[in-house]
This record gives sequence, structure tokens and C-alpha cells, in this order.
Amino acid sequence: MLRIFNVKEGFSRNNDTLPGRLFEPLESGALKGAHIPRGEFEKALSLYYEMMGWGAQSGEPTWKKIRGLDIQDLL
Repeated sequence: MLRIFNVKEGFSRNNDTLPGRLFEPLESGALKGAHIPRGEFEKALSLYYEMMGWGAQSGEPTWKKIRGLDIQDLL
């Protein structure tokens, strides 16, 4: 239901991201050089969408998911 609300308010896959600094390697400390590769994040996000029953490109709940949850009246 929250995702449907967010889609109605104009949120999309572009809003489902992390702060840019998490994609940049750490400059010092025990985890120096560690970062989240942007491509891996995008793959993980697509997998999450698929697992949730949302469109991989749009992030919108699929009609099958909406019917399965019996929440068509929210559209």
C-alpha cells in the first residue's frame, strides 16, 4: 500500500537509491577502499523489485501483485 501511495505521489525507481558517497571508496580506516559498486546496487534493486512483485524498471507494483493482495481499490 505504501508503494502504491508513493507511486501516486510521483516516486519511482530513481528515488530508490543510496547517498552518492556510499558508491565512492572509503579513503581511510580499516575498510579503506570499500564501497558499493553502482552496478551491483542496481542489480540488487532489480532483484528486490522482482521479489516484491514490482516492475523491474518502474518499481511499480504489478497488476498481478495488486490483485493478489486484493488492493485494487487503492488505484
